[in-house]
Amino acid sequence: MSDDTEPPIREFADRGVIWLLESTENLRGIVALLAKEIAERLDFSRAERLNRSFIPEDLHKQEADLLFRVPFRRGSGEVWVFVLLEHQSKPDRAMGLRLLSYMVQIWEVQRRAWEDAQLPASQWRLYPILPIVFYTGRRKWKMPLSLDALMDVPELLARFVPRHDTLCLKLKETPREMLSGSAVAYVLRALQASDQTTEELAAALAEVAVCWRRCRRRISPPGGVVCYICSC
Repeated sequence: MSDDTEPPIREFADRGVIWLLESTENLRGIVALLAKEIAERLDFSRAERLNRSFIPEDLHKQEADLLFRVPFRRGSGEVWVFVLLEHQSKPDRAMGLRLLSYMVQIWEVQRRAWEDAQLPASQWRLYPILPIVFYTGRRKWKMPLSLDALMDVPELLARFVPRHDTLCLKLKETPREMLSGSAVAYVLRALQASDQTTEELAAALAEVAVCWRRCRRRISPPGGVVCYICSC
């Protein structure tokens, strides 16, 4: 399908991802798809979504964001999972810089919470952030998500450039064989097909229905259907 062809359902992928992540169990499935070793150490049953957005008003049509606090399964501490939904039809070269600015704002939220709680400075600890870029555009994303990708940095100064890893789910580029084996993966497969022909979208939705028929199902508030045993 060409870039100027209208998809069967407008904004289906973008709206679908937001709906999908209303369930923290589905968030676990997406993190597991990108970094299984991290997902296994986090307790998503106790995850909490924070009703905050860091997207400036002029970018609301291009992006959306979701923020979650997720404790570790064992021991103390937690991770803040920040999901940046990229609705743009093509990659953004400045993503690394913008993502870093959002992360700094999140740490500022944590700092203000310490001050509001009047915690002594000796107890201040920043929680780590797990950044995830969820890109639904059709054009391939080839550029790195790092800050130094925007710079011509001599080796002498490279150690002064902030660095962090970013998980990136490029929905349209993800191989179909990766999007199977769980309800979350099959829903992502349907979202992947959202801008294809009506027949291809219908086939993908049929795959989702087959998976759910084979799975034991339960409802995870506020209404997301999640699969916890799947033989697909």
